[in-house]
Amino acid sequence: MRFLVLEHHFGQDIDALRQAAGDSLELDAMPYELLRSEALRILPEEVGTGLEAFAKPELEHARRRYAAILLEILEDRFTSSPFDALVVPSDTFFYVRSAPEAAHALGVPFLVAQKETTISEHTMREHAGQIRRFAPPLADRMTVCSERHKSFWVRAGAVAERIVVTGQPRFGFYSDLSAWPADVPFGEGGPSVLFLSYALDAYHPGEGGGESAWSALHMQTEGGLLELARRGWRVLVKPHPQQSPDSQRRWRRNAGELWGRRVFMVDPQADVRPLIVAADVTVGFQSTALLDAMVAGRPVLYTGWDRGATAHGDRLIPFEGRSEEQTSELQSPCNLVC
Repeated sequence: MRFLVLEHHFGQDIDALRQAAGDSLELDAMPYELLRSEALRILPEEVGTGLEAFAKPELEHARRRYAAILLEILEDRFTSSPFDALVVPSDTFFYVRSAPEAAHALGVPFLVAQKETTISEHTMREHAGQIRRFAPPLADRMTVCSERHKSFWVRAGAVAERIVVTGQPRFGFYSDLSAWPADVPFGEGGPSVLFLSYALDAYHPGEGGGESAWSALHMQTEGGLLELARRGWRVLVKPHPQQSPDSQRRWRRNAGELWGRRVFMVDPQADVRPLIVAADVTVGFQSTALLDAMVAGRPVLYTGWDRGATAHGDRLIPFEGRSEEQTSELQSPCNLVC
């Protein structure tokens, strides 16, 4: 069996599925940029700002033009390398909204393997209604991380019987202790800390507008980590894959002589799982990779002391209040059901 999978920053889950399936399943990864760039040749850039923008009635002709192009792209892939299903990590992306029709025209199902691990109360309450109105679920079958995620997608308009709770494929790594590295591959000697960096407007209601909502929090965190480096710790900074490279230049400047000796920059595209289990502690704010560290049973420091974080309340994921029972629910075996 062979699946065509849209790779959108969930390579760890794709690799985990490859390992679990062995020779019984071949996964052919297709970069999401291919479809996104083609869509933006036809559609205005505003479609990337939200669900409502793509759904505007006046864009119907452009949507149909792109749907025809998408069908041609998938037909070419199918002709050269036939596949038994098309898999994407979300069907709310504007450039895959017409993918179900294209997949069905080729005689294959359209599957969604949701890559996210959790959502905030605000997202559960508000965003589900937006999805139901502007981008209702289209998958023939959807896999999700937890019962909570399933309830979200049902609220958003999905048919409950089409959703299967599987856990995240990448979580299987955390139950295989034999695969855990003994140490992080940066520097020598001394304890290590992994910092999951983020853009200064990430996780904020004004995200994308350039507002430095978390600048004070980020500077305080960075200052504390540099102090640890001066005390002999190895500090690993892993930027978000979509984060601006400006932060890397700032770290290099502020670390000074510690750069490359006690402070190290991790490739944004690197698999974070081996780093999480090898580091002595993981530090982060709203990155869902914190849940990976919690599932792995590793020490976690959540930097939720910012006043802005308190002010936004249920718009943010309440990592500080998450119980061991809630985390253990995410460890269910992964099995991509078709």
